Amino acid sequence: MAKKKKIEIIDKELTPTVLYVKKEKKGGIIWITFIFAVFIGLVIFLPDITEQVTKYLHPEVNTPIRPPVNEEENETDDEQIDIIQHTLSNDLLIEEENFTLSNFNINNNQISFVVTNKGTTILDFSQLDYFINLYNSNNTLLQRIMLTNQIVVNGGSTTFTYDLVDSTISSIALLKITPDEYPVHNLEMDENNNATLTCTKNYETVNYMLTNNKVNVIEDIFTVSTNDPNYNTLYSNYQALAATYNTFGGINSHVTIENNNMIFKTTLNLSTITNNPFDNIIYYEQGTDAKIIYFELEASGYTCN
Repeated sequence: MAKKKKIEIIDKELTPTVLYVKKEKKGGIIWITFIFAVFIGLVIFLPDITEQVTKYLHPEVNTPIRPPVNEEENETDDEQIDIIQHTLSNDLLIEEENFTLSNFNINNNQISFVVTNKGTTILDFSQLDYFINLYNSNNTLLQRIMLTNQIVVNGGSTTFTYDLVDSTISSIALLKITPDEYPVHNLEMDENNNATLTCTKNYETVNYMLTNNKVNVIEDIFTVSTNDPNYNTLYSNYQALAATYNTFGGINSHVTIENNNMIFKTTLNLSTITNNPFDNIIYYEQGTDAKIIYFELEASGYTCN
């Protein structure tokens, strides 16, 4: 059997017992004052400290301020860049690498000048893509002329003559413009993507029938009044030409008299023409773009719309 312990309760007054004695340091108040002062300083100068840290971590990059762009000045003006205008005078000489233009003369609404071949080969201007621009005293473009259908032998000279729409010419520029550089000319098409470009000059009206802005049929019409002084000569010439043209496949040509007018009409179906007998710069191959026809005919004295 387990033994029970006897618990004795003594009724006496409790006596306090000392466990640890803390010694007060003399410098305590000073440290508290110092820490409080530092805290107050941090609060006061925190914005400045934050700004300095930000500048250190993210240094400012000095980017020069660009002046506002003037859109008009920023546009590229091809004519200002590429065109050199020469004041028209009796001794004007325009020089290219292989030829020169000189002896300019304006008379009876025509301009003429001499082209001299300085090279060692023949110059065929129908293959060279050269134009002259004619300007008045206000620097307004009066006319652009395509230099074509002229051949100048090596070492030789040839006079070029062209009709003018305005003879008040003050300056001239010689330009080389390739078909790739011609401005776009889109025609208004019908629901089948067909359109007609019409160009006129003197007796002649040329209709270019196009699909998707590409030519496929050319209709060339000459209209001469029966009262015209050249009527008889032209009638004989047109009759002979029509007979010749009709011997070629894809070409239909005839001469008729309608309302006191002689009409010489030739139609070229470019998709079926078997042999092109024409040496005519305005008769283009099938698929030629409207921009080429428009630009070159306008520069050959035609009015197109």
